[in-house]
Amino acid sequence: MDARPRDSSRPPHGMDPDRAALVRAFAALRGRPVDDTEVRAVLERADGFGREELNTLWRRHERAPHTVDYRSQLALVLRFVELGRPG
Repeated sequence: MDARPRDSSRPPHGMDPDRAALVRAFAALRGRPVDDTEVRAVLERADGFGREELNTLWRRHERAPHTVDYRSQLALVLRFVELGRPG
């Protein structure tokens, strides 16, 4: 087993590197960087969102942002960015 620290700019095995990089960038913009465990949790949360849930969460976030947990906020932004991509 390799005891060296892992390069945090590379996602752990099984994570899409582009999506992981987006989550890390969103978190950095918010001023609260995330580790691999948080990135994986955000990606899993984002994958679980349907359009109705996204819209409901967004409306709740607009009214009272403090009621939406950090992982959900990052997942929400990721999904909106992905849904807005052409193709």
